[in-house]
Amino acid sequence: MAAVKTVRNTVRPALVKKEAVKVAKVTQEVKEVPIRIGMKEITNAIVARHPVLARPTVDKVVQSAIEVISKNFAEGKVVDIKDFGKLMLHTRAPRLARNPKTGESIKVPSKTVPKFKFAKKLRELAA
Repeated sequence: MAAVKTVRNTVRPALVKKEAVKVAKVTQEVKEVPIRIGMKEITNAIVARHPVLARPTVDKVVQSAIEVISKNFAEGKVVDIKDFGKLMLHTRAPRLARNPKTGESIKVPSKTVPKFKFAKKLRELAA
């Protein structure tokens, strides 16, 4: 196997280097774009926009907002945040389903699931 690698590198060393550069560029581009945004990133963004505010204060405000949203949602209330979206509970109707292995009919009871509807402005930004 080592001989194959040597032959490959000696036959086309320029091509291997170009491919390595392409891979390096792709990985750099991916690292620059955050895939997930958590509490820390939200707090940092707010502090960067408003340097007058202290980081611990912003942490408490963000945490309090999430607690209020979670509490109201758990109580079954619709949480509507302007220009962001609406968080609500949706009740699915009972239905008949089939076991794919046996073909037997199964009754699936109704259940309540969380549902989020993005605001129009947010949907337009994503498109």
